[in-house]
Amino acid sequence: MKNVIYIENRRFYIESDSSLIRDEELYCAIKDSINRRAALPKSNFDWQSVYSDAESLAESVGVDLIIASYFTVAAFKTQGFRGLANGLTLINSALLNQNSHDLKQQKLNKGLVDWIRKEIIIDIGSMQPSYDAMRDLYRCERECQILDDVLGSQLEMNEGIFEEIALHLLQYIERLEMRYHRSEKVQERVVEELSKFSWNDTALVAAASLISAAFTFVVMLYWPK
Repeated sequence: MKNVIYIENRRFYIESDSSLIRDEELYCAIKDSINRRAALPKSNFDWQSVYSDAESLAESVGVDLIIASYFTVAAFKTQGFRGLANGLTLINSALLNQNSHDLKQQKLNKGLVDWIRKEIIIDIGSMQPSYDAMRDLYRCERECQILDDVLGSQLEMNEGIFEEIALHLLQYIERLEMRYHRSEKVQERVVEELSKFSWNDTALVAAASLISAAFTFVVMLYWPK
């Protein structure tokens, strides 16, 4: 049965019966690319091509969990946390669209999700997201929780597969929030000190605002992470 999901106002199709789409040209091209990847240096692999093909397939005939997994890794490699959030949303929709009592499928689910984790864990641990990524970090963390809940409800041994990923995300969120609140406090202190003076010149008022903004920028940029 084909289901529809909207991600960032774009329509994607989820196909629970893989036999209906596995002969599609794009489906075969994506799998061939992933299978050939082992013979290529990591830096030479074209994740953008995998992402584009998987996206086109999802917007036309639909994707199963296998292609959704490839889409997720490719989206993260090419778009960072925004891509990961979109990919995990697609993964969770594909999982929820399955027959939850199929033991063989449950084991395949675990294998695919574990593959995703191994493909992205090193990159996630080395990233330095800015405050602009906060919304996507929250989206990723929420989808990680859903993913672990869905897999855990299928098989108890599946619990916590994405726990390490979620921990990295929470650390980034906490770090960025602390830096943001520190910068707010510094800005408030600067404004408070400047307000003690009598500014008669409009140019001086503008200068005061620029000084306040400069303090905020310095704190956000150079405060210890």
